[in-house]
Amino acid sequence: MNSELNKQTNEELCLLIAKTKLQLLEARFLQASGDLEKINKAKNIKKVIARALTILNTRKIAFSMGTHGIIMLDKNTGKTTNLTSQVSGQFMSSQQTTENKQKNSKSETKKANSFSKNQSFNAKDNVKKQDKKGSQQSFHRTSGNSSSGGGA
Repeated sequence: MNSELNKQTNEELCLLIAKTKLQLLEARFLQASGDLEKINKAKNIKKVIARALTILNTRKIAFSMGTHGIIMLDKNTGKTTNLTSQVSGQFMSSQQTTENKQKNSKSETKKANSFSKNQSFNAKDNVKKQDKKGSQQSFHRTSGNSSSGGGA
């Protein structure tokens, strides 16, 4: 595996790291939901990322991935390369699948929350109705007691 990684260019290694980081994110989601069949998958992905980063470090190449995009910096020459455009087309489909899964789970959560809210509103309404009945009864008793007390 290391010999294969050593043969790759710096750009290919950076793209590999970006791809495997997305796979790691998906593996974590699957593991959290209990759908991940191979438990060691996340561990193996981390090892591939570590190997690629080690090779880049020995070549004096810095790699950064974040909201700013994917940037590779050659420490020897000081040249920076933005790899975001190369990655966006390759990984859009995997991001869209992840976003669709998240939307589905959010909509299911909203449905469950709205159901529980409706149930709690119904329960609150029932309590309010009972309170009103109880307070009206106590008012009538009080008014009945005071009138009977004044008439006697």
